[in-house]
Amino acid sequence: MALEFERIGTQTYQQPMGMLAQSFVLRASDEPGREPWVLDPPFQRGSVWTPDQKVAWIETLLRGLGIPAIIVNRFPDEHPVYGFREVVIDGQQRLRATAEFMQSHFRVRGELWSEQSKTFQRGFVMSQSVCAVVYCAFKTDRECAELYLKLLQAGTSHTEAELKKAQDYLRGVS
Repeated sequence: MALEFERIGTQTYQQPMGMLAQSFVLRASDEPGREPWVLDPPFQRGSVWTPDQKVAWIETLLRGLGIPAIIVNRFPDEHPVYGFREVVIDGQQRLRATAEFMQSHFRVRGELWSEQSKTFQRGFVMSQSVCAVVYCAFKTDRECAELYLKLLQAGTSHTEAELKKAQDYLRGVS
């Protein structure tokens, strides 16, 4: 049997990561508890990044490097739990870390967001770190969870030895 493409009703938009996080922060502050996206559906893990991982993520954004897509589901009808909010299937750690930085929850290179100039803040929000946001149109939570699992199973985590190898290399390079 030949492989076939399976359309899941996706649409893709490009948006600066800082703008996504700013939208999340501003909308959440306008309506506490009514964030635009559901970051913690039952199949998702919670906030698990360490402070060092969050800093490393922001430093990646500051360098303007390409970043992985955020995958979100838009249910075609009102969801009994989420209403009309969209569910983040992949990318919640990146969204959380960016939003937390913009709320001055942690320092990057020794400085808080609130200590930055308006020029820096505007530049970060509109940065060249553009993210693809892929919107799916699954009808059920089950379909969202199945995609989440497929994404998790698609890679191999680095071992401690592999991380140490790269760290040791860095220590030896000028």
